[in-house]
Amino acid sequence: MGFLGEEGMDIEVNELNPIGSIGKKWKQIVIGVVAILLLIFIFWFAISLSSPKELTIRFTDDKIRVGTSTTLIIEFRNLGNEDLRNVYFRIEPENQGIVLANNEHVETVIGAGAYRKIEIPVSVVGNLTEGTYRISVVVEAGEKEITQNAYLEIVK
Repeated sequence: MGFLGEEGMDIEVNELNPIGSIGKKWKQIVIGVVAILLLIFIFWFAISLSSPKELTIRFTDDKIRVGTSTTLIIEFRNLGNEDLRNVYFRIEPENQGIVLANNEHVETVIGAGAYRKIEIPVSVVGNLTEGTYRISVVVEAGEKEITQNAYLEIVK
């Protein structure tokens, strides 16, 4: 049905309303953006579910005096559906004045859903200056490596 009614001059109503066609394009763009965001969220969620490890590091005492000891507690959970084999824990103090009873620990198998708690005695030598020192814990589990830091405050 023509708008003007003259021969050869039939114009559709939609052609006179360019705003309507712009609105359709915006609607398509918004739907596309929402679809992309949804795919990103699904991908992120799938990765977070497949992350089979949870690592918590703490000290019995976060503040200790020079010449005393504390315990470094490493808690590790296998949140995955498969066993982890030969899980390697490497503990790296920032300063040589922080002495660990054991810098390395290996768990041959941590089953699916299993939990391990490792306690490592830590001593601070008498000539270490006051301050906050970092101890890095590196966990190699399968193809993944997790590094997390714990901080120990040395006081006089």
